Amino acid sequence: MVAQTKLYTVDEFLAFVQLPENDDRRFELHDGEIVELAPSSNDNTKLGIEIAVFHRLYLRTNDIGAISGADGGYRVGLRKVLMPDVGYISYERGGKEKGTMFPNAPDLAVEIISPSETPSMLRRKVRAYLLAGTKAVWAFDPEDRTASEYRFDDNDQLVVRVFTEDDVLTAEDVLPDFKLTVREVFKVLD
Repeated sequence: MVAQTKLYTVDEFLAFVQLPENDDRRFELHDGEIVELAPSSNDNTKLGIEIAVFHRLYLRTNDIGAISGADGGYRVGLRKVLMPDVGYISYERGGKEKGTMFPNAPDLAVEIISPSETPSMLRRKVRAYLLAGTKAVWAFDPEDRTASEYRFDDNDQLVVRVFTEDDVLTAEDVLPDFKLTVREVFKVLD
């Protein structure tokens, strides 16, 4: 006999994470399975905050959406809720919504790669974001100080671009005129 794992709906997941015993814990919902997230490293936390600050400063003069930190949840499917380290969602897609999570995938998701995160784990998240309508996913790697951008091209093929510290990230279709120098982000680790 094979043991069956209970698959949760988003509503059941939300009820679970709001239980008192889960107050100081972080969870995501992956295809109906509740996954507890490990605490972030100091470097990952610093990088996430640094990236969020650049986005927040941009949004102060370009009031087109909302930014979230590592505890901001996004519904990215019927049985999937993900929490990027930094997320941006336009007002048109739900950036003004109140509640416990944003109703749609972020327009831009930023993941800071942790030592415990395998390449396949990152690929699954990237794929989930993009299939749910995220336009770009940026993955920052603190070990080699690079950033990778994941997108679907016009033929729905995954395109990955790797940026070094000398490069500048842009996302014109998401944040017009926004520029983020990779070196500037990693300075927080010096």
